[in-house]
Amino acid sequence: LKPEPPESTFSEAACTMKASSCWVGMAVLGCCLAVWDHCFALQPRTLNHGGHSLPHSAGSSSSSFATSSSIPGYTTKISVAALGALSVMGALRRWSPRGQSRTSRRFSRMVLEDLQGLWQDNDGNVIEVAGDVAQWHTSSGSPVPVYVTSAGISVAGLQLVRPPDSPVWKFPDGTYRPWMRPLKTEREDIFRRHKDELLHLRQQLWAAFKMEDLETAASLKEALHSGGTVFQNCTEEQQHRLFAGRAMTTGVCFVHKRWNHRGVIIACEPWRDARAASGQHMEDGTPGYYCLINERNAAKGQLLFFREDEIMPTQMAFPLQNSEIEDLLVPCPEISGYLPRPKLQEALQRQHSCRRFNWSKCTGH
Repeated sequence: LKPEPPESTFSEAACTMKASSCWVGMAVLGCCLAVWDHCFALQPRTLNHGGHSLPHSAGSSSSSFATSSSIPGYTTKISVAALGALSVMGALRRWSPRGQSRTSRRFSRMVLEDLQGLWQDNDGNVIEVAGDVAQWHTSSGSPVPVYVTSAGISVAGLQLVRPPDSPVWKFPDGTYRPWMRPLKTEREDIFRRHKDELLHLRQQLWAAFKMEDLETAASLKEALHSGGTVFQNCTEEQQHRLFAGRAMTTGVCFVHKRWNHRGVIIACEPWRDARAASGQHMEDGTPGYYCLINERNAAKGQLLFFREDEIMPTQMAFPLQNSEIEDLLVPCPEISGYLPRPKLQEALQRQHSCRRFNWSKCTGH
């Protein structure tokens, strides 16, 4: 694939757009101040003497009043000049090599956020971008760093030349290849809808307890126990795959079966092996969960990934001690578990489009 790339990369185009916006803002500000000066600035007053309008003499007693009356007009002009000078200085700073480099790096960092998650190329390779690291899951290679510079984004010798909504990479030999998100399989779609429904039922159950609506709470507990409507409407084969995790979703506390560590589920994935996202290696597609562990059992703020058959949900594990919980989860004694705060809720929503949970989005790393 050899498309004709533009002369400049998308990051350079963004810098030009930012600089143009700066100049447009300067012009609008200048026009507004000019209109203010023309319409509202007071002119020096004159005295009426014998039916004739005469300007104040320097020695008259009212000359000081006339001078003070004209101060607003001169003040506005001085303000226009000062703001204009500051705007020009800001524009020159942006146009300086150092300013352009800083702006380009900021924009490249924003682009990297949109590159997070799973991708697939024309050869069927599955690539996962997690933070500043990329992993080709269909090869035996180790994870490689993603470089963010003023020139844009590069990884493993490839240079990004198109925005991440439809990314195209330039190879060292001059060829160009696109990435696309893997098509969502039926298995993944059912899994994610099932986990979303369980989380929604837990949120409703907590609200019912807070409102002391015991009848509604009893109905919601029964729905949770049965696995929800998504589970009930699945085929027998699909129910068999979902059965072991029918009580596991974000905010559920658990005990590790082997280590006896207490923890809480942060996010759910339909498989441990990312290659299963493209329909490959489905036999390795055991569901898994990103979890935070009680800090007495694990390093501070450490996120772990456990297979579904390694953990056992239990209300006895609540509450937990972990520094990350305060920012991501709300403790809810009424349901002996947690519910996600807005930061985590946003990351969970983004997980649907990125096809993989992005921990760096939660921690700000």
